[in-house]
Amino acid sequence: MTQSEKITYTKPFVSPYRIDKSKQFEDTYQGRIKTVYHFVHEGLEKHAKNLCMGERLMQEDGKLSEYKWITYQEMWDMVQSIGTGLHGLGCLLNDRIGIMSITNPNFFMVDFMCQAYGLCSVPLYVTLGPDAVPFIINHSNCRVIFTSVENFPSIRLAARVCPNVKAVVVFGQNSDSFCSQFGERDFNPLFPRTDEDDFNFFLDTYDPTNTETYKNGKDQVPNRGAEFLKFTTSDGKSSKELEAEELAQFNLQIQSGSSGGNQDQIALNAKQAAIKNLTFRVFSWNDLKSFGEKIRKKEQELKNDEQKEQEEEENNKKRKTKQQTTEQQSTSTTTTNPTTDNYQQCYKYFNKLSDPVDPSPDSILSIMYTSGTTGTPKGVIVHHRNLIATLGTGLTYGMDIFTEENSYYAYLPLAHIFERIAECAIVSIGGRIGYSSGNTKELINEVAVLKPSLFVGVPRVMNRVYEAFITAIDQITKKSKIMKFVFNSAIKRKTRIQEEWQVSHNRKVRKLQAEIRLGDKQIQQLQEKEQWKANQNSMKAHKVTSNNKQSEIQTQILTQTEQKKGVNSTYASINTIDAGNKPKTPIYDRFVFQKFAEKLGGKIFFILCGSAPLSPNVHKFLQATLSIPISCGYSLTETTCSGAIPYYPDYTTMGTCGKVMASLEMKLRSVPDMGYFVNENSGTHQLEKYEQLEDQLILEQSSPTTDKIQIQEQLKQLQPTLDSGFGEILVRGAAVFHGYYRDPWQSREAFDDGDPNDSVPQQNETEEQKVIRETRYQQNLGWFKSGDIGHIDSAGNLTIIDRVKNIFKLAQGEYVAPEVAESLYSRCNYITQSFLYGESGWRYTVAIVVPNEQILLNRFNGNESEQQSEQPGVDQSENGQKQRKGQQQQQQQSSSGAGSQNQNQKKWIEEALKEKIENSKIKRRKIKELKEKEEQDQDKSQDKEQEKDKEEETTQKEEDITVTLSDLLPKHESEIKAFLLKEMNSIAKKQGGLSSFQLAADIILLTDQTGVPQTEGQEQKKPVLLPSFPDECFTPSLKLKRFIVAKMYKNELHSCYEKVAARLEVKS
Repeated sequence: MTQSEKITYTKPFVSPYRIDKSKQFEDTYQGRIKTVYHFVHEGLEKHAKNLCMGERLMQEDGKLSEYKWITYQEMWDMVQSIGTGLHGLGCLLNDRIGIMSITNPNFFMVDFMCQAYGLCSVPLYVTLGPDAVPFIINHSNCRVIFTSVENFPSIRLAARVCPNVKAVVVFGQNSDSFCSQFGERDFNPLFPRTDEDDFNFFLDTYDPTNTETYKNGKDQVPNRGAEFLKFTTSDGKSSKELEAEELAQFNLQIQSGSSGGNQDQIALNAKQAAIKNLTFRVFSWNDLKSFGEKIRKKEQELKNDEQKEQEEEENNKKRKTKQQTTEQQSTSTTTTNPTTDNYQQCYKYFNKLSDPVDPSPDSILSIMYTSGTTGTPKGVIVHHRNLIATLGTGLTYGMDIFTEENSYYAYLPLAHIFERIAECAIVSIGGRIGYSSGNTKELINEVAVLKPSLFVGVPRVMNRVYEAFITAIDQITKKSKIMKFVFNSAIKRKTRIQEEWQVSHNRKVRKLQAEIRLGDKQIQQLQEKEQWKANQNSMKAHKVTSNNKQSEIQTQILTQTEQKKGVNSTYASINTIDAGNKPKTPIYDRFVFQKFAEKLGGKIFFILCGSAPLSPNVHKFLQATLSIPISCGYSLTETTCSGAIPYYPDYTTMGTCGKVMASLEMKLRSVPDMGYFVNENSGTHQLEKYEQLEDQLILEQSSPTTDKIQIQEQLKQLQPTLDSGFGEILVRGAAVFHGYYRDPWQSREAFDDGDPNDSVPQQNETEEQKVIRETRYQQNLGWFKSGDIGHIDSAGNLTIIDRVKNIFKLAQGEYVAPEVAESLYSRCNYITQSFLYGESGWRYTVAIVVPNEQILLNRFNGNESEQQSEQPGVDQSENGQKQRKGQQQQQQQSSSGAGSQNQNQKKWIEEALKEKIENSKIKRRKIKELKEKEEQDQDKSQDKEQEKDKEEETTQKEEDITVTLSDLLPKHESEIKAFLLKEMNSIAKKQGGLSSFQLAADIILLTDQTGVPQTEGQEQKKPVLLPSFPDECFTPSLKLKRFIVAKMYKNELHSCYEKVAARLEVKS
């Protein structure tokens, strides 16, 4: 490895707003709250009577009602009843509880219940495919699933291959009537338990903080295809195949009863039989709540009885030994079982089923499954310590501007870490959460009804708001050029004033920071003096005086609202500068922008955007029209929504993600293979040096002119060291997860091993050099590799510019690794080359494909020979053979449909053949006519005519063997593309476990006209398929190859996406 290719690192970048400067990152809230349960519960206790959650219900006339609210106390009572009910059913510590629903109050309550009662929540997206749902349920070993009435069919389908699911709890508007069809409820414990059952389920998970697991991690690469089949099939059959078999039996019973008997009765009997065959119990939300309330009531009665007995014992002065008291308590505990002796196992782990389980910072909070760029979803293990680090940072350095009077509109999936963080934060401060009805088309109308203060968005939603505003402006300005000029002038003027205000605001912030740092420095100098240490009273007096000086500075800046709240932290004072003096354009605000703000309720004062990049043009436009700051941050599920964010308020961070959050530290790592290199001298230590020198100029401490010149020269010398260069983003801290569930190999791959050269002793190495090398190696261990290429500028702001391994993120937040899909597509015999493409603003991906013409024509002719060779990724074990037998049976069942399709494809070739022969005849006839004109004066002999006829027959025979796939394109291109797309995606799903979003939604066949611009009036030629991509696309650099192909076929790729997006959105 040459010097230029050596892996290098920047120094760590940390948040400039850490309260405790001795720590690299924060891991608590206010230094005392260390778990999410205590964080949220404190908000419940403080605001018990406040309105907490509201939702709109569907009325009989088909319209949505007004928001119906419950208080914090009502919410907490329901959480306790549901948690007690689950304990009563036999759920124990760390049992996994699945949740599948759109965002609603029940989802949040189940999640909080898991935190309070020692359970582990596993959220599932409602958009997951039929294979991903059973994979996650089986992989995480979910015992109980909470779901809505609308999503119950998905759970029922998945449960066919999920034997460990013992109960499904259904919530929603009509859940009671829906669950009545499943008969009487059985509340006996769900499953027999043992002392060691499931308590070691995290032992096989890699932990980067544990040296032993780091060194001894499993190095064997797992077989993802076999793993996917293991968790998504039963006896080699998927849930869909099992459902098809059940449906076939049902239809058979109906057909057999058509000759005699009542068909309605037969259908009813078949339906009842299907319900009896369910492998899980079904409860409604109210069923489980009532069951939990009975246990709580019974235990409260027993508790009251015990208190009375104790009072009587004290009055009678009956003394008992400690041992006798323990025996009595154990006896009374055994008799407190609400129903049968089966509950002894439950009471073995919990003194009382209704009591919450007090978690520790290291307790498991949740397993959150990401899309999984390598194929199968990955389960991110989230501890309380991880999430509280992010929540504490958010409420200390930005979201402390919110009060209990604020409201929040919840519509993003609660299965996403972004939404969970937002709702936990709002509940902790006593705010209101109004939930979406689930209809995205009504989003803007619902926001106008709720009038929220905070809006958390993603680019897809922000683009929809932008398009709605643009449409409204076009309608107004269509007939008036003056109005168009007014709108354009207003937006430009507003943007300029916001930028000027930000410059002034930043100047005030820097001055305050300099004054605070100077005060801290003076305190430190006083503490170092001997007389200061000798006289404790004097030290206290000086410290109080210094603190008073600092508080005087803060008091001048804090607004009256913040003074009432008693906020006195360093960042809070910085945060509230100019709080009442936001950038305004009074005339434009009243007559132009006010209507836009009212579209979103008129009370929003902050928008936080994440998940994917937001266009700078959209960013600027919405900031101007809504007259509020919009912050775009950067985070990952693995960092529990920590990363980087612009600190409120900021109007000038378009294109950047702001500064590093205080819950972690960040640095960049060079990626020589992609041509990205970092500045090894850059880091927070250089930024702090630069700021200290700036402080002297800002506070005018250096009065002589010569001192100012020297400081300015020093600033110039430091300037080159501030820029980080470009490299992969690495993060470490309390918010970073420890590993993926049941995937030690992938967990180890996710963390950096450091520079391999630093782990090997060098020749003639001195002891000092050895210490430096080993120290550097240790410092670079345990950092999570984000996979994003970033750049940190001289102001400390992070910008995302690329992805390692060319992974991109779709508009809905789904990660796509094109090389993974392309390698799976290469296993399809019908194609030779493929190129998958997508952009951050797209919802789907498209692909360019080079078909294998000979094999495809053989398939259409019915001459395709069966492939007997083993394919990579296919399980060859006994279990795998059983699975393939099931697949063969399915193929036999669908052979009739394939046969009819093959007949149609044969007709395509026959029609193309006839057309080609006919065209050949016409061509020869024209040639013949020309020759006849030339030989008008010459008589043709009969022998000549016979010779021409023979020649024509020979030409026809030649045409029989020269039919190509290109001949089928004019009439059957769409059918050929549909066939190839189905075959490609089928292989990618079965062998790689990719979701539908990670696969191509449509394809482009590579022809000689692909990428060639068409001019108007030019005659369109018949397309001819190319055997491969052009030579200029094949370069040693993978990154350059993808860039060339994307640029060469840009118009076709965008056109293909627009068509498929329009088609799929209309269909949905």
